[in-house]
Amino acid sequence: MENLLQNFIDHWVAILAVIVVVAGATTAYLMFLSRLERRVRKAWLDVYECFLSRSDKAPLLVEFVRDGMKDGVPDYESLLDELIAARGATANMALPDEAKRRVEKSFEEVLLRVIGETSQQPGLKKNAHFLALLKELDEWNSRIELLIVAYLRTLRIYRGFAFGSTPEGYEKFEY
Repeated sequence: MENLLQNFIDHWVAILAVIVVVAGATTAYLMFLSRLERRVRKAWLDVYECFLSRSDKAPLLVEFVRDGMKDGVPDYESLLDELIAARGATANMALPDEAKRRVEKSFEEVLLRVIGETSQQPGLKKNAHFLALLKELDEWNSRIELLIVAYLRTLRIYRGFAFGSTPEGYEKFEY
């Protein structure tokens, strides 16, 4: 015991240096991990904002179709109500999880049905604003896919440095 204490006293500078280096490396690692976690959250926020921006176009689409119904377009009222209900369900997509993915998918399915059934109506095919909205909605889908790929890449990098764990509430999101 005396030798151990004497060795400690003789080499206290070296021991202190090792402790400082280990503490510094640990602090740097935790700060780096925190920065990666913020990147994961930012990447998901970009996806979330894109989902919201696309769903914000739904009332405009409904308005165009309802205006077109006044000009003899068939009645799509129940389909439009379904679109509005699906849009309302997408308002809480703050974190990526399975239930929210299903909600977003159902919104997209209803949106595609509305577009498919209404885009061939003569009154709407002549409306330049309606056609521009359809083009914009199509562009939103490709933006969402690119942002999800970026999110998953960021999450994979985080998991590589965090020994397989994920930030709380942020899971893989398949679209």
